[in-house]
Amino acid sequence: MKYGRNNVTYVDGLGSYFQLFGYLTDAALPAPERTDFPESLMPDCDGCGICMSVCPTEAIVEERMLLHGERCLTFLNENPGVWPEWLNVRAHNALLGRLECQRACPANPELAIEDTGVCFSASETRLLLSGESAPDDRAETGIRSKLAWLGQPYCEPVLGRHLRALLRARSMER
Repeated sequence: MKYGRNNVTYVDGLGSYFQLFGYLTDAALPAPERTDFPESLMPDCDGCGICMSVCPTEAIVEERMLLHGERCLTFLNENPGVWPEWLNVRAHNALLGRLECQRACPANPELAIEDTGVCFSASETRLLLSGESAPDDRAETGIRSKLAWLGQPYCEPVLGRHLRALLRARSMER
């Protein structure tokens, strides 16, 4: 495994497009071998700077090994509440996260974008835009089951906040 300037871990052949999972067991297992990895950037990052150039919030800087997590749009998306005043509304380009630092990274393979087939109905979209939780189980189950299918644990008010921000950003492009 390697570590990129965008604070993402890279695996040979997969780039940064993988997910780590932890598992618990009561099985008797041998003690793992301890492996210490020194804090260092992967060689590909030396002199590159592409991730820094595409980061709309300047979370990735040359002077630090770690990014400024509190400025990362993905971090901001995962935390409910109002957007910080310093955040440019045009930074929003996706319903969840941003991924530009990963998509632009030459150490990553090209990301295949696939249609999931998941669509929100007009009434579900209005509900998301309202910022309210679903008033009845049927609508709530529809949105939540679709989000679960997508592997997204976000609740309606947070997702609605993202959708409103994305629509605001898109309207400014015109």
